Amino acid sequence: MGGFWASWVFCSLLFGAGVIWGAIPKGMDFFKLNDIHDFAETIAAIATVVAVGLAYAGYNAWKTELIITSDHDLARRASVVLMRYKFGSVRGFELARHLAMRMRHEIGKEGPAADIIDEVRSEMLALEGLSSEIGTLAIECKVVWGDEIWEDFNKAFVLADRSINCIDLFLRWSRKETSAAMKDRLAEEAIDTMDDLIQWVGGDRTDTEIYLQGMTDPIFAELKKRLVR
Repeated sequence: MGGFWASWVFCSLLFGAGVIWGAIPKGMDFFKLNDIHDFAETIAAIATVVAVGLAYAGYNAWKTELIITSDHDLARRASVVLMRYKFGSVRGFELARHLAMRMRHEIGKEGPAADIIDEVRSEMLALEGLSSEIGTLAIECKVVWGDEIWEDFNKAFVLADRSINCIDLFLRWSRKETSAAMKDRLAEEAIDTMDDLIQWVGGDRTDTEIYLQGMTDPIFAELKKRLVR
């Protein structure tokens, strides 16, 4: 868009110069300087044109530098949070898989110890906080850089989102006031969700890390392009 407007400005100036040139009377008297005042006015006119040109070039350079700096800042913040989110997602998935196993074998169905519930809830809140933080940055990246990077972020969000869902199902399942029928439905949903995840993520921590590496590599590659080295 900047090149488009620059072209129009140049064409307009060229047209104006042509009009002025065409209006010059025949002969060379136009170019004669009668006195020092004419010479000074001519120099001032040339200086004005040069100053306008330099100001325009300076503005473009300033605007380009501002964009580069803004992109670098966003890319740096997104890279740091995405790295934390990747590690947090692995931890959250490991916890969700462990809790789904407990529900499968009805361990703690009558209500696990309060300290376990507090720890699980704390882990879930931490992962939710990371998800919210990276989600906000992903929206900012979408606004600045377009939909392609947004789609990559959405692919990376699936594991943590479903892990949070499984953890929440466990917390609801573990309540003493939850009916036996409801506990069975909650356990079935959590186990089915986890079984689906394991099919395409893998069954151990190494598989999970490899999966998340594949999901986040395209995002890190795009962010790296925006960082100023």
